[in-house]
Amino acid sequence: MPRRALVLPLLALLAACQSYNFNPVGQCIIQPASRKVTLGGFDTADILFVVDDSGSMLGEQQMLAKNFDEFVGQLAQLNKDRVARGLTALDFHLAVTTSSIFENDYVANCAADGSGALACSYVSIVSGKPASYACATAGQACGELVTQYYGFSTANRGCVPGDAAEGSPYPAGDFVAKPGNPRVIHFTKDLDWSSYGTATQDARITQAVGQFKANVQVGTCGSGQEQHLEAGRLALEKALRQNGLAQPADVQQSEFPHAGARLVVVWMGDEDDCSNPKDPLNGIVMTNMTPGADACMADEGLPLAQRKAFPVQAYVDYFTGLGRPFGAGFITSSTCSASTGTNVCTASTCTCPAGSDPQCSGKSTGTRFQDLATALRQQGVPVVQDSVCDADFASTLRSIADLVKPLNQLQLPTQPAAGEVTLLRIVRADGSTRKICAGPGPTADWWFTSCNDPLAQPVAGTTSCIAINHQGGGCEANPGESYLAEYLGIVPAGGCASTQECVSALGGQAQQWTCEIPTGAARGTCLCSAGN
Repeated sequence: MPRRALVLPLLALLAACQSYNFNPVGQCIIQPASRKVTLGGFDTADILFVVDDSGSMLGEQQMLAKNFDEFVGQLAQLNKDRVARGLTALDFHLAVTTSSIFENDYVANCAADGSGALACSYVSIVSGKPASYACATAGQACGELVTQYYGFSTANRGCVPGDAAEGSPYPAGDFVAKPGNPRVIHFTKDLDWSSYGTATQDARITQAVGQFKANVQVGTCGSGQEQHLEAGRLALEKALRQNGLAQPADVQQSEFPHAGARLVVVWMGDEDDCSNPKDPLNGIVMTNMTPGADACMADEGLPLAQRKAFPVQAYVDYFTGLGRPFGAGFITSSTCSASTGTNVCTASTCTCPAGSDPQCSGKSTGTRFQDLATALRQQGVPVVQDSVCDADFASTLRSIADLVKPLNQLQLPTQPAAGEVTLLRIVRADGSTRKICAGPGPTADWWFTSCNDPLAQPVAGTTSCIAINHQGGGCEANPGESYLAEYLGIVPAGGCASTQECVSALGGQAQQWTCEIPTGAARGTCLCSAGN
């Protein structure tokens, strides 16, 4: 009997514990399970770039703009392939914000003023005028909250304005754009994607690429207290009109993000995140502005309960709690790749000797970025990481572009007992089957993969995650259709350690179940006892 003909009858009959032989799974096992994912607005992807606009980022911004064609080229090829297979092309919508929210600059220590009251008395960094506010602890560091761009004409400031104007407020999550450019750049499915890279390229693609390249060069006059994660959260809160916030009036709510669309946030910066309370006394006061050894880095070294920075877990919860497919890209201070040898950043030099993998010299390591990336991966979020010190962002941008591809993993409620009893099909909106996808296998329509693998590489045996083979293209669902996986699953998850676990998980009498544990293994499979 063909394997596929056997699967569906098994799914129907194995709900009742009866005696079957099915090689290689064995006797009546476990229970049927399924997972259905409907692809709502997956023909659209929203991509937010959070770009560091502090003093050392000019070269990195220029490199990002220079290599942006690699990003668009990857998306163009994706759409070409989809159209060639008779599938719907995808829309892409891109926005940019910066890491500047405020800078809490050290200005004085809390001390008694002329009346004997404790106060922070100082000369404002921005206005040059005397200022004062009350404080409670003598000797405590006092900060001035700088919330605007300033000092463009000051010789020793030496920054490049970019999108900013003297005296204009820091974006604090607002989408930014060069004058005359839209704040959200739209690459829509009606563009002639087949013309990309040719002499007759669609002029609308050329214009959109040029607009993004300009928008992403945000300048270097921003806050030296980079708050990358908080800026990403604020940008989305404003776009979603959450907590009374909103993007600038020229950004329509329908522009970004789109209902049901895949959301990708890309962070690029050469200093670690310093998201913290907007409080001149109780936030992180920048008593030291030396890269890699500033007050933000010192805060990371404190016991968790003493840190002022917002917990990374709060951002994990926010981004994964938006109710939409999510991906994350990091072009941040970390390590240079050993395979690329010596790398030189245009704005500041970081040497990576060939054959080694050191921290980039002159750059602070991205501990909080790494913590966020790790936590997201643990929740099954696809993540791309690369170093801001790499000499070429081309391959990084291609990898980030791959994050916006349609659903590449389907997470199941339990682990299938075997590939032979796992069926993946594409279901129309009316519930009818349009296609049964071949698999599992490394060259088939789908395979089992590690749930923490953003590249969804095939693994031997089964896991609770299924990867869709988009390169092969034989198992592509359109918007409104669903992927439906049906299978016989190992219950409880991870197998059983005792017969009692089987009874507890599956119900019934103890004599109906046994926990069969292979020799040398810690856990096994719940099997129906013979005759039941």
